Amino acid sequence: MKWKGDSVLRFDRDTKTIRIPVTFSSGRITLPDGRPLPKIRDGCCGELLLNDYAVEDRGFVKEFQSETTIPLLNAGQSVFFTVQVHQIPSELREQAEQKECFVDGPGGPYVQVRLEEALKLRLRGSKTPALYGCKCKIPCLGDKEAVSLNHAYTLISTHFETKRISHSGNVFQLGWWFDEGQKRWVQLDDLRMTLPPADRRAGEA
Repeated sequence: MKWKGDSVLRFDRDTKTIRIPVTFSSGRITLPDGRPLPKIRDGCCGELLLNDYAVEDRGFVKEFQSETTIPLLNAGQSVFFTVQVHQIPSELREQAEQKECFVDGPGGPYVQVRLEEALKLRLRGSKTPALYGCKCKIPCLGDKEAVSLNHAYTLISTHFETKRISHSGNVFQLGWWFDEGQKRWVQLDDLRMTLPPADRRAGEA
Protein backbone atom coordinates (compact mmCIF):
# COMPACT_ATOMS: atom_id res chain seq x y z
CA MET A 1 0.00 0.00 0.00
CA LYS A 2 1.45 3.37 -0.99
CA TRP A 3 0.42 5.80 1.72
CA LYS A 4 2.01 8.04 4.34
CA GLY A 5 5.68 8.44 3.56
CA ASP A 6 5.42 7.04 0.03
CA SER A 7 2.80 9.38 -1.38
CA VAL A 8 1.34 11.89 1.06
CA LEU A 9 -2.40 12.50 0.96
CA ARG A 10 -3.27 15.90 2.38
CA PHE A 11 -6.17 18.29 2.25
CA ASP A 12 -5.69 22.02 1.95
CA ARG A 13 -6.96 22.85 5.45
CA ASP A 14 -7.10 26.58 4.69
CA THR A 15 -9.84 26.29 2.06
CA LYS A 16 -13.49 25.27 2.16
CA THR A 17 -14.40 21.61 1.65
CA ILE A 18 -17.50 19.95 0.24
CA ARG A 19 -19.15 16.71 1.35
CA ILE A 20 -20.68 14.78 -1.55
CA PRO A 21 -23.08 11.91 -0.76
CA VAL A 22 -22.69 8.95 -3.11
CA THR A 23 -24.27 5.58 -3.81
CA PHE A 24 -22.67 2.37 -5.12
CA SER A 25 -24.77 0.41 -7.56
CA SER A 26 -23.66 -2.26 -10.04
CA GLY A 27 -20.04 -1.16 -9.69
CA ARG A 28 -20.83 2.49 -10.41
CA ILE A 29 -20.57 5.49 -8.09
CA THR A 30 -23.33 8.05 -8.51
CA LEU A 31 -25.15 10.69 -6.53
CA PRO A 32 -28.03 9.29 -4.44
CA ASP A 33 -30.55 10.41 -7.09
CA GLY A 34 -28.67 8.54 -9.82
CA ARG A 35 -26.95 11.52 -11.41
CA PRO A 36 -23.23 11.16 -12.20
CA LEU A 37 -20.63 12.83 -10.02
CA PRO A 38 -19.70 16.40 -10.96
CA LYS A 39 -16.51 16.95 -12.91
CA ILE A 40 -13.57 17.05 -10.48
CA ARG A 41 -10.11 18.44 -11.16
CA ASP A 42 -7.30 15.99 -11.83
CA GLY A 43 -4.89 15.50 -8.93
CA CYS A 44 -7.39 16.38 -6.20
CA CYS A 45 -7.25 14.36 -2.96
CA GLY A 46 -10.21 13.14 -0.96
CA GLU A 47 -11.47 10.39 1.31
CA LEU A 48 -14.15 7.75 0.94
CA LEU A 49 -15.88 7.10 4.28
CA LEU A 50 -17.75 3.81 4.54
CA ASN A 51 -19.00 1.37 7.16
CA ASP A 52 -16.31 -1.30 7.23
CA TYR A 53 -18.85 -4.07 6.60
CA ALA A 54 -19.55 -2.48 3.19
CA VAL A 55 -16.07 -3.49 1.98
CA GLU A 56 -16.15 -7.13 0.91
CA ASP A 57 -12.37 -7.57 0.86
CA ARG A 58 -11.69 -8.14 4.58
CA GLY A 59 -7.93 -8.19 4.02
CA PHE A 60 -8.19 -4.67 2.63
CA VAL A 61 -10.19 -3.60 5.70
CA LYS A 62 -7.62 -5.11 8.07
CA GLU A 63 -4.77 -3.35 6.26
CA PHE A 64 -6.44 0.05 6.46
CA GLN A 65 -7.51 -0.35 10.09
CA SER A 66 -4.22 -1.71 11.42
CA GLU A 67 -2.42 0.25 14.13
CA THR A 68 1.31 0.52 14.73
CA THR A 69 3.33 2.45 17.31
CA ILE A 70 6.79 3.78 16.45
CA PRO A 71 9.15 6.31 18.07
CA LEU A 72 9.17 9.69 16.33
CA LEU A 73 11.90 11.29 18.48
CA ASN A 74 14.08 9.89 21.25
CA ALA A 75 14.26 10.86 24.91
CA GLY A 76 16.74 13.72 25.33
CA GLN A 77 15.89 15.31 22.01
CA SER A 78 14.02 18.61 21.83
CA VAL A 79 10.95 20.02 20.18
CA PHE A 80 10.72 23.78 19.67
CA PHE A 81 7.43 25.68 19.67
CA THR A 82 6.89 28.96 17.88
CA VAL A 83 5.53 31.87 19.88
CA GLN A 84 3.84 34.94 18.44
CA VAL A 85 5.87 38.02 19.31
CA HIS A 86 2.89 40.38 18.99
CA GLN A 87 1.07 38.36 21.67
CA ILE A 88 3.88 38.84 24.20
CA PRO A 89 4.00 42.01 26.33
CA SER A 90 7.18 43.99 25.61
CA GLU A 91 8.40 43.80 29.21
CA LEU A 92 7.98 40.02 29.33
CA ARG A 93 9.66 39.69 25.93
CA GLU A 94 12.67 41.69 27.12
CA GLN A 95 12.97 39.55 30.25
CA ALA A 96 12.76 36.37 28.18
CA GLU A 97 15.42 37.61 25.75
CA GLN A 98 17.74 38.50 28.62
CA LYS A 99 17.36 34.98 30.00
CA GLU A 100 17.93 33.57 26.48
CA CYS A 101 14.57 31.79 26.56
CA PHE A 102 14.11 32.04 22.81
CA VAL A 103 15.82 30.15 20.02
CA ASP A 104 15.94 31.71 16.57
CA GLY A 105 14.12 29.67 13.95
CA PRO A 106 12.70 30.16 10.46
CA GLY A 107 9.26 31.05 11.86
CA GLY A 108 10.43 33.47 14.55
CA PRO A 109 11.37 32.88 18.20
CA TYR A 110 11.06 29.30 19.44
CA VAL A 111 10.82 27.90 22.98
CA GLN A 112 12.56 24.60 23.71
CA VAL A 113 10.80 21.55 25.12
CA ARG A 114 13.08 18.69 26.17
CA LEU A 115 11.71 15.16 25.87
CA GLU A 116 12.10 13.03 29.00
CA GLU A 117 10.62 10.01 27.22
CA ALA A 118 10.54 8.86 23.62
CA LEU A 119 7.91 10.67 21.60
CA LYS A 120 5.79 7.94 20.03
CA LEU A 121 3.54 8.11 17.02
CA ARG A 122 0.45 5.99 16.52
CA LEU A 123 -0.04 5.02 12.90
CA ARG A 124 -3.67 4.14 12.24
CA GLY A 125 -3.95 2.62 8.79
CA SER A 126 -5.12 5.35 6.43
CA LYS A 127 -5.91 7.81 9.23
CA THR A 128 -3.68 10.74 10.14
CA PRO A 129 -0.92 9.66 12.58
CA ALA A 130 -1.40 10.82 16.20
CA LEU A 131 0.96 11.42 19.11
CA TYR A 132 0.95 9.61 22.43
CA GLY A 133 1.48 11.52 25.67
CA CYS A 134 5.09 11.92 26.72
CA LYS A 135 6.80 13.43 29.76
CA CYS A 136 8.78 16.55 28.89
CA LYS A 137 10.27 19.66 30.49
CA ILE A 138 10.47 23.32 29.54
CA PRO A 139 13.97 24.62 30.44
CA CYS A 140 13.18 28.34 30.21
CA LEU A 141 10.27 27.88 32.65
CA GLY A 142 12.49 26.38 35.34
CA ASP A 143 12.20 22.85 33.90
CA LYS A 144 8.45 22.92 34.38
CA GLU A 145 7.07 19.47 33.65
CA ALA A 146 4.39 18.57 31.13
CA VAL A 147 2.69 15.27 30.40
CA SER A 148 2.45 15.75 26.64
CA LEU A 149 3.51 18.12 23.88
CA ASN A 150 0.01 19.59 23.85
CA HIS A 151 0.33 20.31 27.58
CA ALA A 152 3.80 21.80 27.09
CA TYR A 153 2.57 24.11 24.35
CA THR A 154 -0.33 25.29 26.51
CA LEU A 155 2.07 26.08 29.38
CA ILE A 156 4.37 28.02 27.02
CA SER A 157 1.54 29.96 25.41
CA THR A 158 -0.06 30.75 28.79
CA HIS A 159 3.24 32.09 30.13
CA PHE A 160 4.38 34.13 27.13
CA GLU A 161 1.37 34.87 24.93
CA THR A 162 -0.64 36.62 27.62
CA LYS A 163 -2.67 38.60 25.08
CA ARG A 164 -4.23 35.44 23.65
CA ILE A 165 -7.70 34.34 24.74
CA SER A 166 -7.06 30.66 24.03
CA HIS A 167 -3.78 28.83 24.62
CA SER A 168 -4.27 25.68 22.58
CA GLY A 169 -2.82 24.90 19.18
CA ASN A 170 -1.88 22.19 16.69
CA VAL A 171 1.50 20.90 17.90
CA PHE A 172 2.24 19.37 14.50
CA GLN A 173 1.97 22.82 12.90
CA LEU A 174 3.60 24.78 15.74
CA GLY A 175 6.28 22.29 16.76
CA TRP A 176 9.70 21.96 15.10
CA TRP A 177 12.69 19.66 15.40
CA PHE A 178 16.22 20.57 14.39
CA ASP A 179 17.87 17.90 12.26
CA GLU A 180 21.53 18.07 13.31
CA GLY A 181 22.64 15.83 10.45
CA GLN A 182 21.03 17.94 7.73
CA LYS A 183 21.35 21.22 9.67
CA ARG A 184 17.78 22.17 8.98
CA TRP A 185 14.50 22.77 10.79
CA VAL A 186 11.75 20.20 10.26
CA GLN A 187 8.13 20.84 11.14
CA LEU A 188 6.59 17.98 13.15
CA ASP A 189 3.80 17.72 10.59
CA ASP A 190 6.35 17.08 7.85
CA LEU A 191 8.28 14.69 10.09
CA ARG A 192 5.26 12.48 10.75
CA MET A 193 4.11 12.55 7.11
CA THR A 194 7.47 11.55 5.61
CA LEU A 195 8.32 8.48 7.66
CA PRO A 196 9.94 5.90 5.39
CA PRO A 197 8.12 2.55 5.04
CA ALA A 198 10.92 0.75 6.90
CA ASP A 199 10.28 2.88 9.98
CA ARG A 200 6.58 2.14 9.82
CA ARG A 201 7.19 -1.60 9.61
CA ALA A 202 9.68 -1.48 12.50
CA GLY A 203 6.86 -0.95 14.96
CA GLU A 204 4.71 -3.84 13.78
CA ALA A 205 4.36 -6.87 15.98
